[in-house]
Amino acid sequence: MASVAQDPASAGPGGPEGSAQSRRAFPGWREIGSRIVSLREVSIIVITLVVAIYFSVNTSSFLSGGNLETLLPYFAPFAILAAGEVFVMILGEIDLSIAGMYLFAPIMYYKLNTSVGLPLGLSLIGALLICLTVGAVNGAFVSILGINSFVTTLGTLFTFEGLSLIISKGTPVATPGGQIPVGSFGKVFGAGTYSELIWAVAIVALLQVVLTFTRSGLYTVAVGSNKLGAAEAGVRVNLVMIRNFMLCALTAGLVGIFEAIRSQTVQPNPAGPNEIVSLAIEA
Repeated sequence: MASVAQDPASAGPGGPEGSAQSRRAFPGWREIGSRIVSLREVSIIVITLVVAIYFSVNTSSFLSGGNLETLLPYFAPFAILAAGEVFVMILGEIDLSIAGMYLFAPIMYYKLNTSVGLPLGLSLIGALLICLTVGAVNGAFVSILGINSFVTTLGTLFTFEGLSLIISKGTPVATPGGQIPVGSFGKVFGAGTYSELIWAVAIVALLQVVLTFTRSGLYTVAVGSNKLGAAEAGVRVNLVMIRNFMLCALTAGLVGIFEAIRSQTVQPNPAGPNEIVSLAIEA
């Protein structure tokens, strides 16, 4: 029985053609480098490194442990606020009311603990549930009633800044759980040296995973790209928008409570939250 000779070039995965295909499947270091450089985030990292190098050269104490310990916690509020706001901005909307939630949440946390008598943990949960409710109302007004998000959230911002001044009577008060000596609750929720920074890294990483690898993130990008097309594809557009506004309000309220516990005082002053939120939106 005659045997058929097989061409080595077409010998399958083990032959030269198969090995060439497997080599093409894995990009080289030059291709990997070009992909990394093309990422938009790389420019931010490069600018950050250049600024850090500049200040470390011109300021002897910039990279000292004490200075980093002072600076790092101030990064956290902007990161958490921006991480929540980006889920709304991907939809082509904006949420200005996060300044109101930032101010209102710690005041409600204080009132639930001192006036209602709830424990610290339940007071925090109660304040965050109020923020979720406000976010749901914002989302419903924008997605169901069709009111412009700028107008809706600007009205919510003024409403809750006014309520904050009325409820607190414009008087600063000491934050429950933030007094010295700081208990374990305060150390976890903002009063610890690196607690807010750890929360920021965890929240940003979690939301990045949600946006990149989950169906919820896919729906968010789809709705932001084309609401009508997403709806025709079976995406519940109204639900996605309401959910993202709730997330944005939740992160704003959480940052407000963190900052109140860290500073050990609830300050019913709208000027501070408005400035912080504007910087977070620009970021």
